Amino acid sequence: TDKDGTLLLRVIGVHPTLPTEADPSGYRSNRKNAVAVIEAMLVRDGTFELESPLTIPAANVESPFGGAKFKVDGYDHSSIWNKTSDIGDHEDDGLPSHAAVNVVYDNPPHNSQDTVDEIIKEVSKNEKDNFTGIPDQIPSIIDGTVVVKNDSDSKKILNAGFLESFVKYVGSVADEKVADGKEPKNGNYGSAANPRVILAEGDLKVTGGTGFGLMVVKGELELGGNFEYNGMLLVVGDGSMRVRGKASILGGVLIANIKPDHTLGTATIDVHGGGNDEAGIYNSSSQIKLALSLLPFRTLSWREITPEIEP
Repeated sequence: TDKDGTLLLRVIGVHPTLPTEADPSGYRSNRKNAVAVIEAMLVRDGTFELESPLTIPAANVESPFGGAKFKVDGYDHSSIWNKTSDIGDHEDDGLPSHAAVNVVYDNPPHNSQDTVDEIIKEVSKNEKDNFTGIPDQIPSIIDGTVVVKNDSDSKKILNAGFLESFVKYVGSVADEKVADGKEPKNGNYGSAANPRVILAEGDLKVTGGTGFGLMVVKGELELGGNFEYNGMLLVVGDGSMRVRGKASILGGVLIANIKPDHTLGTATIDVHGGGNDEAGIYNSSSQIKLALSLLPFRTLSWREITPEIEP
């Protein structure tokens, strides 16, 4: 198992002969099969491999949870929809568990713990049990700023400039860029066999179906119907996510509002759903890794391997 997301890639180029000034084509040369070897060190960015199913880097959060059955579950589920009955029942308790909601911010006078306290205050009594993950902590909603800051990759989510740059980067590699107010062509949000990278350049309203992969939404994301998504949702820009109906997500969600001055603002999550027992956001590190594996590796360094390096 790859532990650090880093690998070495060697590319070997072979030329049948070496060109010379007298013989630019090289075809008359006696020297044959010249070889060049280039070695690159690559890394898969782990910035968004966050432990909680719902992470909110924000100065503040508007969070009217209004779905009596809508769950946010920090247990690390290994299963995908329709292949297990243990969603929400934690029959896979042997897997790690983390906070259901992780609020992070690091710019006084705003304080993430104050935001956490406000979210918990707004959650009605009969909904507190819907936020599970850390044993014996109900609701499982925390200020994780210190932990995030101490991770060299994850701490980048506190940088609004980085988040904006990442959205642009996703646009350069996306399988499809979706215009404001539109849906992907043919409603294709990806499948288990063909997960997709999708960038919604404005508001996106999803009314049903299934999806697999990585989806980044710059405007407001509204999930409705029986939509089931497997992977990573990044709502970065307007930082507003609204859930209606029976929508379910297996993987992870990050919601970040970026203000015009390129700082973190007030994120919004508005839930009025929960029409069945599976409705909610369920943590799955495997689905998050699947989503991020769709992005190219980042090059850390490269060099030519010469006979002096490896005789």
